[in-house]
Amino acid sequence: MSYSRWLSSIWYTFWCSTEFPFRDDQIFEICAIKSFTYKQLKQDINGCLKIAYEIANNDLKDGCTKKQLKELKGYMKEFIKDVESDEEINEAELVKSTKETKLPLLMAQVKTEIGRNLLAQRLRGTKVDEDSEIKCGLKKEKCFFSNTGDMKCSDCSPL
Repeated sequence: MSYSRWLSSIWYTFWCSTEFPFRDDQIFEICAIKSFTYKQLKQDINGCLKIAYEIANNDLKDGCTKKQLKELKGYMKEFIKDVESDEEINEAELVKSTKETKLPLLMAQVKTEIGRNLLAQRLRGTKVDEDSEIKCGLKKEKCFFSNTGDMKCSDCSPL
């Protein structure tokens, strides 16, 4: 997704696709200047602006004005907002956070294909249907209940 193009700005900025579905790995590209990850921008947007300003003043023929820097900051903020509102990324983060905190997650909560794939990976290749619930707890990370109510787990005995 492009935020600005050279026709109306000195900046050509866009959200660069990555193979990683997580928020911190998303990339904001300032063409011919520098790229920053979501994490870098979120942690220190002013520091990133300073780096871009210094590079632009060294590399661009006419340099960069304060007004153009303010314009760039607006594009960075728009990128951050877009990353934070992206449904697939939010699902990937949900699956990741429930794994880290060992909270249960209903498969019905997962709406996107990428979320389902991450959840399936978490279950180590086990196919899960929409009504299944992942049970996380002591030695039960691989457990889930199927529609029939059968417990399937490689580590635990049936309940």
